[in-house]
Amino acid sequence: MFKPFQASLITICLVSLSFCFAEDPDSSLPQIISTTEIEEPQPDSMLEASTPALPLITEPTVAQVVEKRTPFSPFTGKVRGRKVRLRLHPELDGPVLREVGKGEFISIVGEKGDFWAVEPLLDTKAYIFRSFVLDNTVEVNRVNVRLEPNLDSAIIAHLNTGDRVEGTVHPDNNKWLEITPPSSVRFYIAKEFVENVGGPEVKREFELRKSKVKDLLETTSLLAKAELHKSFPEIDLERIDRSCNLIIQDYKDFPDYVELAKNELSSIKEAYLLKKIEHLENRAAVSEESFAAEDAMDAGKKGEGTTDKMKLWDPIEESLYLTWARLNEDRTMHEYYDEQKLNSIVLTGIVESYMAAVKNKPGSHVIRDERDLPVAYIYSTHINLDQYIGKKISFVASLRPNNNFAFPAYFIHDIQ
Repeated sequence: MFKPFQASLITICLVSLSFCFAEDPDSSLPQIISTTEIEEPQPDSMLEASTPALPLITEPTVAQVVEKRTPFSPFTGKVRGRKVRLRLHPELDGPVLREVGKGEFISIVGEKGDFWAVEPLLDTKAYIFRSFVLDNTVEVNRVNVRLEPNLDSAIIAHLNTGDRVEGTVHPDNNKWLEITPPSSVRFYIAKEFVENVGGPEVKREFELRKSKVKDLLETTSLLAKAELHKSFPEIDLERIDRSCNLIIQDYKDFPDYVELAKNELSSIKEAYLLKKIEHLENRAAVSEESFAAEDAMDAGKKGEGTTDKMKLWDPIEESLYLTWARLNEDRTMHEYYDEQKLNSIVLTGIVESYMAAVKNKPGSHVIRDERDLPVAYIYSTHINLDQYIGKKISFVASLRPNNNFAFPAYFIHDIQ
């Protein structure tokens, strides 16, 4: 009887100890498990059969880690090819929306495979049916937003009830409303034709410069029209010339606008020349009678009359006169020469023809001194100098630009 009692006493003690240790969360002693809860060991084959197989874990590649850890950063892309296609979907057979020119800047906001996702260009327009919009608010769900105002055009987005839109009625078809594409719209361009030139701010700066050069060209064109409507003596092309050359020199990153500026400047100069010719013809007609008497007097001095060599200097003299006239209340050319004579000098020497074939030569003849050394270049629209070649003559002369030649140049008014 003693052994059964002893066994019962041991069991009671073990159970009491297990309760004590279970209720003490800080106890570091191992939990005592009843011998009745211990399972019989199983053979290895049974363990393998009862344990589910774990999946094979492989280490991620460096590219996968970078892709997961590095978020996409928007940037400004510069188109490298000519007529690069902008597509509706990121695939080579996706619908082509338009062609982008070389050097154009675009906003890259994402990527899909071999394509960059692009924000719509600034001049991109979208279209929806007016009947789905009331007070600038969309009235139904999933309204198609199309690239052109017709049902065959590509769908680029959808609008839903409550979406706000700002637009204008299409001038050719009032069933359609022209709007700015929704902010979610993305187009696609092949990566190989795009160069990363910096962050999104680069495109913003580019668009700002583009806006400035566009405004400058438009302002210059309007100013030119206003100037060319004036009478010829009042026309001042200095500011126009300066503006066009500013575009040509400082905005070379906009070749289209540079070309427009060159064409504008060429057209303005051509129109100015026509105005000048018209002005001179009018002056000649008005002054014909008043010049008749003086022409008769000059005829004796000119000998054989006006020669082709003398006529070559008319444009230079007209230019000098017009510059003077602007500062002298549009006085006549005769008054101009009268003033010139008041400040003239007497030039004496042997006359010789100047036959050198050079550009911008300052005279048609040369005067030499007694030692046969050149003294000055001379020309005249009043005197036929050919009849005095080889003779020593004293002339009434006024200083003229010598175009950086070796000796001074003079205009011959008369013979002393």
